[in-house]
Amino acid sequence: MKPPLLKVERKRQGWSQAEIAEALGVSTRTVSRWEQGIALPHPYYLEQLCDLFGKTAEELNLLPDIRDNDVSEEVSLPASFLADPAIPESREHADRLLGRDKLLMQIKKRLFAADSISMTALGGLPGIGKTALATALATDQQVQAHFRDGILWAKLGPRPNVLGQLARWGQLLGDNPSQVENIKSRNAWSRALQAAIGTRQILLIIDDVRTVQDALALEIGGPGCVHLLTTCLSQAVSALALKEFIIVPHLHEADSLALLARFVPQLVQQDPQGAQALVQAVGGLPLALTLMGKYLSSQSFTEHSWPLRDAIVQFYATQQRLGMSISTSSEQTRASFITTIPLNLHATIALCDQSLSPQAHAALCAMTVFPPQPESFSQAAALMVSQQSEEALDMLLDVGLLETCGPGRYMLHQAVTDYARAHSEDLTSQRGLIPSLPLLGSSTHAHSEDLATQQQQTDSVQEGHEQDIHLSTDRLSWAQSFCTLCQGYISHVASMFGLFRRLSWHSRVILSTILLATLVIIVSLAVFNCLLLSESVLVPSSISYEAEAPGNTLTGSASVYRCPTCSGDAHIRYLSGSATLQFNSVHKQQDGHYTLWIYYSNGELPGTSRSLDISVNGGPATTYQAPGLGHWGTVATLGVTVNLHAGNNTIKLSNPSGDAPDIDRIVV
Repeated sequence: MKPPLLKVERKRQGWSQAEIAEALGVSTRTVSRWEQGIALPHPYYLEQLCDLFGKTAEELNLLPDIRDNDVSEEVSLPASFLADPAIPESREHADRLLGRDKLLMQIKKRLFAADSISMTALGGLPGIGKTALATALATDQQVQAHFRDGILWAKLGPRPNVLGQLARWGQLLGDNPSQVENIKSRNAWSRALQAAIGTRQILLIIDDVRTVQDALALEIGGPGCVHLLTTCLSQAVSALALKEFIIVPHLHEADSLALLARFVPQLVQQDPQGAQALVQAVGGLPLALTLMGKYLSSQSFTEHSWPLRDAIVQFYATQQRLGMSISTSSEQTRASFITTIPLNLHATIALCDQSLSPQAHAALCAMTVFPPQPESFSQAAALMVSQQSEEALDMLLDVGLLETCGPGRYMLHQAVTDYARAHSEDLTSQRGLIPSLPLLGSSTHAHSEDLATQQQQTDSVQEGHEQDIHLSTDRLSWAQSFCTLCQGYISHVASMFGLFRRLSWHSRVILSTILLATLVIIVSLAVFNCLLLSESVLVPSSISYEAEAPGNTLTGSASVYRCPTCSGDAHIRYLSGSATLQFNSVHKQQDGHYTLWIYYSNGELPGTSRSLDISVNGGPATTYQAPGLGHWGTVATLGVTVNLHAGNNTIKLSNPSGDAPDIDRIVV
């Protein structure tokens, strides 16, 4: 079901919810629920709304969606068909299925042909739409007709209750706990469930698998069953040695733009270039695009502002802060963040959170006590747990951090829950760290260049050689001490002028000699250290070399491609096989070992990597692993030690045995 366009039309007219409520004689709360799709207007109010906006109910998308209630004449399910009540409502995931028709057909084809395959998997990043796809399959009439005996659903996540899931399945299948040998044993439940299923044809969907043990414990189907699991961890799939593993890709740019336009059609139409840059920055994650669309639709913009471009600037600022925060955290914390929430999705959620009132933020953190979707909770429970008002919940609904799943019921996405749990203690203190950026009218490219320049300046400070930094710091410390000494000397001389006039001629000569000797010593020290300071200027610092620079040599399929998140707005792609990228003029003033920082992007799943061969001055290549980042728009660094000589050096990057990561630049 498409979201209602009531809010879009209201903002286009420049009206507030209060003005609409006053015109119709209802509360602002009622108008808010109409806009969020929680409730449909009564026919009396619907007629008034249509007259007020000069639109039909269909144009405002306020007609009930009867397609969910249509019963296909071609498919007739038997009365014994087992439909697990835990299967999520498919209409809640409609926005995240845009552009997935071919993928759905591919998955269905594999499930239908999986006579000899007991388990297949959907893999991909959190927020990519794996659960939405699984939900669509579970509610698809062709799938239900093929698995004529039923569909079972289990939601795992980071803290699963596997034993409870087995017991719940047992209840659905008619297994009495008294018939199970040991109700506290997974193996005992597995044997009992396998016996209960027998030869029945059932599709068992295991959502959000985190460990191999949990997946295997729920693999209880018989020869007529197929197990479909979803996971964001590639190592779990590798350990299971699955033959059927389907990676759910990012949405194509056209589909991403269409998804964004569902929420802010007028903004996409007004600024297509800004919309294109925004979807590239956020990435093709349906959840991130949905949150960004709802975030934009909840904001108030002036007639002359550029909200999409302003959102890009705020997104990159948030992403940069989060990246720096994560990079300084422990290795375990970094791995947890990368696995559970990709940085671009993390930044999108944080951007939505920053627009909340303190009450709405507190409500979000409090509601993490509820299990994430597909589990839901009532409005009464949310109000009781959060101790906040309905307006706080409405604000969370506006920006998409809270979802509806029927009248008066809510649910939280797993990524939002993970974010809120991780930030429940320290996010409040960090909310003021990101300044409120003004709405800007300059081009997106200018924003990208400014951000890239800021990032490059930060990197040049962080990536200097430790020896150079310590040397410069020591000399700066001496210079500060010297200035302090001179100031003290001048102050003492000035204070002596009154005493100087009262001294005898002989005493004046002695004191003048002492002052002159002191001055000579200070000047001598100054000259000596100025020589050292001038030498420090010659000490080489880290220099950045762009991969797409014209002085480099590209061979094979290596090509320059636009990259809004890269420092020069471009990077080198398709380094594979015979393709190479060679930096020809990497200059150093003296021989030595240097740290080479390679800025790269890599869309492989976290936990995997791409190989990169590095050859210096035509020497033998050394292979390094660039960890997967989960999205091609994310830029990370790989640090290696290389031996360079005085003068110009060549550094060649390649991967003759596979695909190398995309290269943004090097710093050495």
